[in-house]
Amino acid sequence: PDVFAVANGAVVLLILRLLLPRLLAIQSMDDLFEVAPDLGLPRREELLEYMRYAEELDFNTKLLVFVAIIVVEKVTLIGEFIPVGVVLPALSPVLFGGVLQGTLISAACASAGSTVNFVLGRTFLAERVKKLELFGQPAVEKSAWYQALSKNIEKNGFKAALLLRLAPVLPIPIDAHWYVCGVTPLKLWEFSSAYFCGALKATFLDAYLGYMLTSAAAGAEQVGSATKYVVVGETLAIVVVSVLVTQVSLGIFNEMMAEEGFDAASMVGAADEDQ
Repeated sequence: PDVFAVANGAVVLLILRLLLPRLLAIQSMDDLFEVAPDLGLPRREELLEYMRYAEELDFNTKLLVFVAIIVVEKVTLIGEFIPVGVVLPALSPVLFGGVLQGTLISAACASAGSTVNFVLGRTFLAERVKKLELFGQPAVEKSAWYQALSKNIEKNGFKAALLLRLAPVLPIPIDAHWYVCGVTPLKLWEFSSAYFCGALKATFLDAYLGYMLTSAAAGAEQVGSATKYVVVGETLAIVVVSVLVTQVSLGIFNEMMAEEGFDAASMVGAADEDQ
């Protein structure tokens, strides 16, 4: 959790140091594509190709492909190495007709994909998940964080799942969290609804940035001084609010886990001693 908190602070500093000056320097919407790679978003040529391909598909086909890709990403954990979870929401405004539609559909699809992990963890992979050992730690079912998480879920499953989505800080890959949730007392509806609500933060940020890029791809109109500062202000506000929400969620989640006897600092210390 401490590393996670520091990383969030680092994100803000990097944005202020690297992204802000470049946003202030833009003269046309086309200049935004110089910033896109820094955010893990598609370049102009890639985006235009995606847009042409999307125009040839009907809504149901686009939705089906969108869901299928997300499910594969979640189940295989490839999101740890390939930014599928950023690129797809960024493309969602052009696929589904706007930032709001893209945000809601992206969050719903991400919730559906993670629910597949949850169901697999609860059924076919339950024993494997419980016996899983990662990074030299004890088996999941014997770990202090798993036992504390299960107790919190018994008290308030929706709240625990929402905070875990907003701040996935357990010492496992991010999408592996949803497998673990499946072997806790968490109810299916609690998990799906909490994940959807928690995903709205990230999917809105990605959809908004993607919308700016698709607008630029459609035509590189000049950006006036007032418009430029609106773009800068909106972007910074969304990113900062996103980071603050994560930080607050992290603090609440840590307090909940501490109430059940889980001390992240002592776990790190124990790991150091083992080494």
